[in-house]
Amino acid sequence: TGRQVYELEKKFKVKRYLTAPERSDLAKLLGMSETQVKI
Repeated sequence: TGRQVYELEKKFKVKRYLTAPERSDLAKLLGMSETQVKI
């Protein structure tokens, strides 16, 4: 969704590489899989 893209872009502008726990938390928050957040 547009919100998911917005949140992902916002997060990756601040921190390009997420740790596994950060990726997991962001995936849960956005209703996405960790793999989707990683790409």
